[in-house]
Amino acid sequence: MPYDYLWGTGSMYFRSNGIPSIWRTTKQGEIKPLYQVKDFNKWKRGKLFRTTLDIPEDWYVCNGIILPENYVAVKKAEEILGSPNAYRALMARKIDDKVVNRMAKARGISLENKEMRIACMELCEEIFHEKSVKNLNSEQRIIIARRLRQKYVSTYKQIATTVHLPLIEIIRNMQ
Repeated sequence: MPYDYLWGTGSMYFRSNGIPSIWRTTKQGEIKPLYQVKDFNKWKRGKLFRTTLDIPEDWYVCNGIILPENYVAVKKAEEILGSPNAYRALMARKIDDKVVNRMAKARGISLENKEMRIACMELCEEIFHEKSVKNLNSEQRIIIARRLRQKYVSTYKQIATTVHLPLIEIIRNMQ
């Protein structure tokens, strides 16, 4: 199950209060000690995290793992996912349009570039009966860009790349 996978974030969602995450317990159920990044000196941080990047000092670490609760908006993800069953169903299949749209509305999360190109191609076919955005003129590309922005709340840069127009044109025509 997704929530049993140590390197995933599944065990964070829909967890009852007071129940520690999978990263904090041993197989025997013992709770491992919790530290903050500020508890380690610079040398120990470099060795432990294998990076010279600054990690926020108030983030929690357990057993050498930066806990995902530090950087994942758990409550927002639970609102988007809706229920544990919906989360399991999502993990078991391709991305559901309903979930993608809720993600976009909630946080403005963009699709991956490959998924964006597919969405763009589908819009080109649906609106202009063309298989590629490259076959469209600039006005038609702006129409596709607006629809992508409206439907997926993608970044202007991603849209510009997808519809093959300069970023300045996308920004100018989206406002």
